[in-house]
Amino acid sequence: MKLPFNTGNKSTVIDITQDFVHIIEVSGSIHNKGVKRKDNQSRPNVQVTAMGSEWFAAGCVSSSGVIVDPEPIQEALKKLLGRLHMKPKSAGIIIPSSQSITKIISLPSDMNTRQIEEQIIADSSRYIPYPIDDVDFDFFVMGKNQDVEDHQRVMVAACKKETVESYVAILEDNGIKPSVIDVRSLAIKLALENVADRVSEFIVSIECGYYVTSIQAYHGDDMVYSRNHNFGLNSLIHDIENTKNISRDDVLYTLKSNKFDDKGIQDIIESHVETIVRSEVVSMVNFFRSTVNDIGDESIFIFGIGADLPGFRDAMERALHTTILLCNPLSKQTIPVVSSKNAGLFDRSALLPSYGLAIRGYL
Repeated sequence: MKLPFNTGNKSTVIDITQDFVHIIEVSGSIHNKGVKRKDNQSRPNVQVTAMGSEWFAAGCVSSSGVIVDPEPIQEALKKLLGRLHMKPKSAGIIIPSSQSITKIISLPSDMNTRQIEEQIIADSSRYIPYPIDDVDFDFFVMGKNQDVEDHQRVMVAACKKETVESYVAILEDNGIKPSVIDVRSLAIKLALENVADRVSEFIVSIECGYYVTSIQAYHGDDMVYSRNHNFGLNSLIHDIENTKNISRDDVLYTLKSNKFDDKGIQDIIESHVETIVRSEVVSMVNFFRSTVNDIGDESIFIFGIGADLPGFRDAMERALHTTILLCNPLSKQTIPVVSSKNAGLFDRSALLPSYGLAIRGYL
């Protein structure tokens, strides 16, 4: 199986993280691909027709993105599909960036698709640290290389076959055929570029997950920085569980519904936000800034299940003295009733990577 970069008239995407299964379905017309944004770039003309999230037990996916225990993930996906009354025959799936390799190479402009593939295979040892027979790979012609005459820029994406197969097996267990596979970092960048009205040449994305917070930086088409940090929403969940003596399900429901009637829970959230920003987020961003030279003007986006916590974005802005953009890909969408009942605010922010892959066929 290769890693295709296109989808059709209707796209369903499943995103398996360390803690949740996310699903999104969009529909649109490839003959009416987009509308113009303020910066004259095309925005995909699609409508979300289904969306939702379901958590599964800790430890099923390792911190590096390897599926360790597939059964709880399969059950979570089955539960989510049933709740949303969905029976997709095919779906796209996202592979973790930590399990993937992306490289932009320069090749002669007169090379056709077959010649490009042959050249990648011949030179694979230069940028793929595994035997070529052990990986699935694909490439995407990005356009003319402005620095090398008569050359084109080609993005190569590769992933070990065993990793791809473990993610594909989750779909196939639920009767779903994988239609497209993408790398998480590429899906995120595409979503950010098409959700925000304007972005700087230097894009910083911070994904606030359950166990891990990830930061990536992109300069133009190149990802120049990527690092995972071991903190996330789980510490808040545990604090509320222990203090209020309620189950994880009840805590997640409270966060999803955005109903904080209990003053004690509000106080715990406020304390968590201030502590995590001061002790973890500031260090993470400062380390990134000290590592990458010549950042210049930057756009910082946050998303994920922890990004929508009340006061989180404001606390980041105060601590970092810069504008932070909370990226909800569905902010301008009319959400279907079934999905709206089963997906809270933090689900929508966490759907950013899936949305990025889902819209690829409409650009």
